[in-house]
Order: sequence, then C-alpha cells, then structure tokens
Amino acid sequence: MIAKKFNNIKKVDIYENYGIIEEYIAISTHFNRAHIGINILSKSKEIMNDMMVLSENIGCRPLYQDTDRTFVLKKDLPKIHLAFEEKYGKNLLGNGLGEFSSDFEIKDCKNVVCNSAIFVGKKKYWCGLSGENKEGEIVKSPKIRMNGITNGSIHLKAELDYEGETKNIYQDLYDGNKVEFDLSIGGNKALFEFSETSIMFRKNNIYRTIQL
Repeated sequence: MIAKKFNNIKKVDIYENYGIIEEYIAISTHFNRAHIGINILSKSKEIMNDMMVLSENIGCRPLYQDTDRTFVLKKDLPKIHLAFEEKYGKNLLGNGLGEFSSDFEIKDCKNVVCNSAIFVGKKKYWCGLSGENKEGEIVKSPKIRMNGITNGSIHLKAELDYEGETKNIYQDLYDGNKVEFDLSIGGNKALFEFSETSIMFRKNNIYRTIQL
C-alpha cells in the first residue's frame, strides 16, 4: 500500500502500537468541492457589493452587510430598487436567484419589520422585530445571531446574567466587554472533541468568550 503511494506521502508518524500516514490527494479526486464553493462565494460578494456601492452612490447607506445579508432603511428601499433596475436591467427584490427578500419572520404574523438593531460584528447582531398577528395586534420578537455561538447558549446566558434580555448581551459586547458563553447549554447539548490521533471524546462543558 505504501509502495503504491510513495510519491504522495507527506508525513509518517510512528507510535508504539500504530502509525499515522498523511498523504497528498489530487484535487480531482476530492469529495470536497471547495473550488465550486469559492465560485459561489465570489458571485455572492459580487451581488452584495453591486447593491451596496450603488446604494452609497445615491445617498442610501446600508447599515450592515455580510456574505448574504444586508440591512437598509425601509424608506430607502424603493429608491435603491429603482436605481438597481436602471443600472443593471434586473430586479433587486424578489425570490429569484440573485434577488433580495426579507427573512424577518414572527410565527403567524405578517408585515414583519425590524424597528431597532445592534450590530456588533460580522454575523453578530440583535434585531427587534415587530409584526401583525391574525387579530391585528402588534407582536414583538427578537432575532438573534452570533457566529460560533448557538441561540441556546445565548438564551441561557441571558437567563443567568441578563434578566432574560438577549438585547443586553449584545449591548455589552458593543460596549467592548467580554461575555462568556456555555456552548454545552448547561450540559444539555452533547459536544465532542477530536484528539491528534483521531479519537473522539465527549466534553461536558465547553466555554467560549467573545469580545469585539
């Protein structure tokens, strides 16, 4: 086996009862199609930047942008949509490929909008949403996101240290403070770690500290 792959072997580690061989594998035989993902990401950035730069050029400044999401003021949306259509000859808003649509949702509500937000970094933000339920009443609900931290961990932290208010966690981070999260959600979520020998261990508690 080793003789057949002699030219592809990168490293060999010999231990008491076993050995680990690391080899080069040609891209054409990879199960991971990373090169396709790169093209998709590149096109996504092109779409996002076309909208962002155009918005800034007509005096409508986006509040936030990442790989596949942007926040703009509702009053600026018709102006941006018209300018985008005139320059690129295609729709900005819609559910088609390359078009933008709102992902704000509150269960059993319509006309959901974001009334306030705290942006603390890429893919780390809190939004105060409101919508109209079937009875015509206004319902409020937060939308939270924090890259590397699950919503369960955020809610647990809010219950333990912030009187149940997730908004206060983001405000704390925005102010430059450190916040530690329990990724195991009090031991209720199974987490695993791989050793250098590819042996998998279960860890009862894993904490991650965020500071911006």
